Amino acid sequence: MAKDFFAAGWTVRDLITALDTLPDGRAHGQLVDGQWVPYSGADGIPAARLGHWVNWRLNAWRDSGTVVESPTQTRIRRAAAAEVERQAQQLARDEERQRNLAEMATPEGQSAKQACLAQFRAHSERNRPRRRRWR
Repeated sequence: MAKDFFAAGWTVRDLITALDTLPDGRAHGQLVDGQWVPYSGADGIPAARLGHWVNWRLNAWRDSGTVVESPTQTRIRRAAAAEVERQAQQLARDEERQRNLAEMATPEGQSAKQACLAQFRAHSERNRPRRRRWR
């Protein structure tokens, strides 16, 4: 029953997840009066029909007969993509920092830095609280 799932790299935990949920994350169930009603498991299913029940639940995880990506494979792929994105963002920040450092090393950058520092000093001098002398 699950041979093609194992051949596609699924784990036992993935099969348990597939028996409990649909690929979109909802619990297996049915529509009743327009409302999705989850149906937990094989409760009340005769042993003779259990194989059919398992196949029916696992079929939701097939696309035209081909096994889709398992929940574990999806998590691994998403984590790898997030790591690539994080590394790209870090590289962009590092490049920006290097551009800023190179820009500040120019004479124009140094004069802008000195002007900015002068503004900070003037502002802090104006706003410094005066000391009171007690007599």
